[in-house]
Amino acid sequence: MNRTDRLLFICRLLKARKRATLKELAFECHVSRRTIYRDLTSLAGLSIPIYYDNGYRLSGKASLPPIGLAEEEQELLGFCLKHSPLKRSPHFRRRLKDIEIKILSALPAGGRGKKELGRSLVGPVEKAASLSRHEDRLVADIMKALTRNRTVQISLKKGRRLPEHFRLVNLRIRGKRWSLGVIDTDNNRSTAIALENIAGLRLVGPGALSRPGRRKSASGKRIKI
Repeated sequence: MNRTDRLLFICRLLKARKRATLKELAFECHVSRRTIYRDLTSLAGLSIPIYYDNGYRLSGKASLPPIGLAEEEQELLGFCLKHSPLKRSPHFRRRLKDIEIKILSALPAGGRGKKELGRSLVGPVEKAASLSRHEDRLVADIMKALTRNRTVQISLKKGRRLPEHFRLVNLRIRGKRWSLGVIDTDNNRSTAIALENIAGLRLVGPGALSRPGRRKSASGKRIKI
């Protein structure tokens, strides 16, 4: 990207992430830290309210120009939205359509009026298994828990319940298998529970959800549930 595009990219990145280090900005822009430092100095000279607070931040009062997606970027984004394995879930299918409409409405005047994003790229939808109504409700609740930092109680089939020291980590889609990623906080071991083995899931309330990280369990073994 040229320098003008990079300056705008830095502003958008800081607005999206809230905070970023010099090293992170250099990595994302594929340039040296010295180049990023000069870019930040240039932005300050343009009265862009960027300041340092344990990382570089963009003031919430800063206003950026409307989103601008090149035709190729629209094609790529449209393909990802249309051919995502998440579309096997009615819940996600509705959300993906909402996202597409929001993006279309946010495009500059010249790009509005389109009925959909991307028509040039075609391909098969990933062969993820379709979900039952019960599984789709589970998916909706899982996403609420993950995005709203809620703790959950998970009931397994055959009358079993997941112990309280297990915490929700993510929703996994691998091949045709949909599963719930959890971690045992007692020994930091992770495992996956297939959606078809979950009888119910209840949102308990605000609480710290475990988040995926780079650290692996001591043994690397999976837990049988």
